[in-house]
Amino acid sequence: MPSSGGGVALHYGVTNLAGGGAMMVIAGLMSGLLGIGSGSLKVIAMDYLMHIPLKVSSATSNFMIGVTAGAGALVGSRILPYADVKWLRIGCVIILAVIAIVMGWRALTRI
Repeated sequence: MPSSGGGVALHYGVTNLAGGGAMMVIAGLMSGLLGIGSGSLKVIAMDYLMHIPLKVSSATSNFMIGVTAGAGALVGSRILPYADVKWLRIGCVIILAVIAIVMGWRALTRI
């Protein structure tokens, strides 16, 4: 059973598996197409969408990096020759802006 750090078992359940799974697919595609790390997207998906504790989300994201990188490289290498660079650039900016906003919000609210 996972521990909350204080020696007390922390019980949790996974919710919104479909939403979290969809976000994982998007994270993998962005990783393969844009060459960015998708760990922050995965942690956000597990934390906010699936309600998994942050420490567990971070550890799971580290494990999934290899799996996502492999799948993203296969899919991304097939899509990239046909992709419009303008839309890839816009997508990258949007993702980075969302991550910056979430990180700023967390810093200000100390969550």
